[in-house]
Amino acid sequence: MRIRSKFIIAGLCFLFACTQEINEKHNVVKSETKTDSTSIFINYLKNKHHVDICNNSHCYIVIPETGCNLCINSTVEHLLKDFQAIDTSKITFIVSNGIWLKDSLFNSKAKYYKDKAETIDQLDLHIINVTIIYTNNMKIDSIKSVSSQEAKDIIKFCSH
Repeated sequence: MRIRSKFIIAGLCFLFACTQEINEKHNVVKSETKTDSTSIFINYLKNKHHVDICNNSHCYIVIPETGCNLCINSTVEHLLKDFQAIDTSKITFIVSNGIWLKDSLFNSKAKYYKDKAETIDQLDLHIINVTIIYTNNMKIDSIKSVSSQEAKDIIKFCSH
């Protein structure tokens, strides 16, 4: 009974730690006018990285500073483990997380944009933990935070 109680307490502490870190988000830049996500993202890419949003189906993998570091690390490690199956022409990494900013693995694998100022974290795009921004025809189809278990979906999308 005591062992079970210790596991429950440890689990609750872990959840609280993750939630606490997630709730300590940066100031989010919200527009006064009802600007859509695509416009926000297009402006971010142009102003920060001097690039346009892709015309074709594309997957932007955002590795933000905002979120649970254990969750982020687990998801990124899972992605990198299966990276040989990914068509790198369909993916771009945007990294603001200090731990992963230094990782040269991204440079050799796919397009990679560093965001040391953490601008992507501050936009009104609901980015938390590893977040995928799917685009098609220069518009955002969806924005989704993913876990390490869901990383398989990214690999499926990018391996066609």
